[in-house]
Amino acid sequence: MEIGSRPEELQPEEESQPEESQPKESEIDESENEEIGECKYCLKVDDHHTELCSYIDDVPKNAIVGESCVVTCLVCGCFFRDSRCANCGITLGRALLKDCFICGKRGEHMEFECPELEPNSDFTFDPYSRSFMVDICP
Repeated sequence: MEIGSRPEELQPEEESQPEESQPKESEIDESENEEIGECKYCLKVDDHHTELCSYIDDVPKNAIVGESCVVTCLVCGCFFRDSRCANCGITLGRALLKDCFICGKRGEHMEFECPELEPNSDFTFDPYSRSFMVDICP
């Protein structure tokens, strides 16, 4: 036996330690089989998580987005009407999940569509162009 070498009976213990830190095959299979579900932005199923969708940064021209989303213009920030910006006509947009700060619901509606919003006949707001009109009564 050389100086500094370990006895043979200790070597198998060293080999068993790295094996314990590796994931078991059953754990790997479970994570691979986990379903992702439908993306709320692009509607693809089991392709990616909603948070990782490319539509968050850029919606392709004439793409269909989920009902829980709206598309806003990358240039002026206004909402899209059909496949282009309602204000400037540009087709560069990004998808946003609908989020209502009035009632707190996500994915259902925006503030201007909220059923809890009291109608005001003196004030008209166009959410697509972000313009408003005020009726001034004498």
